Amino acid sequence: QWYQRRVRGIKSVKPVTDSKKKVYMLFDIKPDSSLTGGAWYSENDFETEFVDILGRQTLTFLQRQRSHAEVQHTDPLAAQRHMMCDIKQVKHFISQLGISKVELEDAEVKQILESLVFDGFAVRIHTLGEGGKRQTFYRAIKHQPLTSGISRVPCGVCPLISQCTPGGLVSPQTCKYMKEWLEF
Repeated sequence: QWYQRRVRGIKSVKPVTDSKKKVYMLFDIKPDSSLTGGAWYSENDFETEFVDILGRQTLTFLQRQRSHAEVQHTDPLAAQRHMMCDIKQVKHFISQLGISKVELEDAEVKQILESLVFDGFAVRIHTLGEGGKRQTFYRAIKHQPLTSGISRVPCGVCPLISQCTPGGLVSPQTCKYMKEWLEF
């Protein structure tokens, strides 16, 4: 059966939302991340360690950019401009590390950056670029903020929050991060 599907150019994909189902599609088409879970999933399992490593490495990159800009520029405005990074710069840095088996999409890099913003490690800055086009940059903050426990709930930074439903494949009842947080 597999051989026939491959010869005819059809493949099956298991959706992360329901591992009992199979979706069939043309062999040369890349399945949408809403079906596969994107880079955060491997064989229908959420890759927590991978996401954690990406977050730490991205934060290190932003902190290095900040430190380098502070040392190189005495003018505070020039230093602020040079410590900002866009998604493309972070994506290039991650690809140079070689820690990802797949090439991350811009949206996935943005999820990592936004989690750093929500955790209070970075800030998001919107500027107007050439032709009045809105550009988004990120920069590490100087000090880790003091936060209350409620702001550290795992749901606040989870890239799957939109798929999380009671009784679903991704749910508060089955979330190991929620359980660990509650045990703390």
